[in-house]
Amino acid sequence: WRRNNTQQLIAKVSHTIKSIKPEVEFGVSPAGVWRNRSHDPLGSDTRGAAAYDESYADTRRWVEQGLLDYIAPQI
Repeated sequence: WRRNNTQQLIAKVSHTIKSIKPEVEFGVSPAGVWRNRSHDPLGSDTRGAAAYDESYADTRRWVEQGLLDYIAPQI
């Protein structure tokens, strides 16, 4: 539920910015770990707090869907 709400918010903000001022870039600065491999085979070989699991932020999906112009991970 929370992850879906976050997904909808990012999508809505991204589409709104692009429809009003396409020259404005939209990005986020999430935790540096998307997911740990222990929870997902596509995750990194880390054990830190993951954006997906701790903040309900599926940043990988946002990048794949082209919702972000940039991503600046907090490391």
